[in-house]
Amino acid sequence: MERSDFYSFEHYEYGEPYLGSCRGVRFRLAMEPLKNVKFVPLDKRDPAVFLATVWPEPYCWEKTDDSLKESREFPFTPEGLEEAVAWITEKCPEEE
Repeated sequence: MERSDFYSFEHYEYGEPYLGSCRGVRFRLAMEPLKNVKFVPLDKRDPAVFLATVWPEPYCWEKTDDSLKESREFPFTPEGLEEAVAWITEKCPEEE
């Protein structure tokens, strides 16, 4: 996984999660709380974080039991996005 496999920071301001998978691991990256703040001035926004979650295949986010999901929060900043992507990448097994 590389940074270019994920959306830009601005995508997450629209309140849309990004879901994907890599070598048997599924993941979700989203702003929490999940809401569209793109057109809200920075000083009027509620506090938010990136929530990165990984879980084993084969099931999607909605069909996977929460006990199988591992999550971590990161600052909702461009740097936090980089950290979240690095964490998700660490959770993907090495290619064989």
